[in-house]
Amino acid sequence: MSATRSRDNSVKRKNVQVVVRVRPLSESERFSGNKNIVSCDFGGKTVSLKNVNASDSLRFIQGQKCFGSYDKVFGPESTQIEVYEGVLAPLMKEVLNGYNCTVFAYGQTGSGKTFTMEGRHDDSNDYTWNTDPTAGIIPRALQQIFSELGVDIDYTVRVSFVELYNEQIFDLLSRSENSQLESLRIFDDKEKGVSIIGAEEVIVLSLKEVYDLLRRGAEKRRTATTLMNMTSSRSHSVFTISVMIREPGLVDGEELLRQGKLNWWISLAPKILDVLERQILELEKRVYFY
Repeated sequence: MSATRSRDNSVKRKNVQVVVRVRPLSESERFSGNKNIVSCDFGGKTVSLKNVNASDSLRFIQGQKCFGSYDKVFGPESTQIEVYEGVLAPLMKEVLNGYNCTVFAYGQTGSGKTFTMEGRHDDSNDYTWNTDPTAGIIPRALQQIFSELGVDIDYTVRVSFVELYNEQIFDLLSRSENSQLESLRIFDDKEKGVSIIGAEEVIVLSLKEVYDLLRRGAEKRRTATTLMNMTSSRSHSVFTISVMIREPGLVDGEELLRQGKLNWWISLAPKILDVLERQILELEKRVYFY
């Protein structure tokens, strides 16, 4: 089954959701005397400014009370678990049923994108996907996949990790010494959609392997930034999980294949949103923005 399979028309689904997460003040911000001026309503739908005196340095945005209404809002006190269970946990059901989904993290430097998406690794391995307090969305999603599929199901999980910079794509998992300077090709297929030619797909069997790949990709990204004098505001990373499940078929012992894909985009530039336009228009795609 693919992401283009039919659904019951009687079931209405919202294929694009916009979710806001407001990070808490950092230690340096608190030390400098900065104050939190953002208010999140208890219903989890709006983000607004707290009352500001006219003499305050924020007078240039005087009158701008509310930034808008969103599908969900997570305040500064929200935890990694709350964000994942509130948005991503239901999405994983879609992936395991053979649908393609995308999570797009957008925000300026220091807004908390990497912490939300990757989090911190707990070396004790004492936690499950729904109890780990520091894990980010990516490792938590893979841990949920491993947990729900179990040992009785024949499945394969592959991941890829690429970087987009100035309309070029670089493989962050390749072990080639020249991979930081070799751009990959993009192929647009009418049936399968856009694919990246030559990007290494690594089979993962455990959460430790996932963290190792995230570290490898981050290190290669730092190296490439130095070699190519990259500007971070033009750099975007894409982490993709592909899940293939093999099930006994109903006819002549053939296998039934279910393949779902989950893409994570981490970006600073609004221009990259245009790349997702076609995914948003396809009814079987689920896109979440942060």
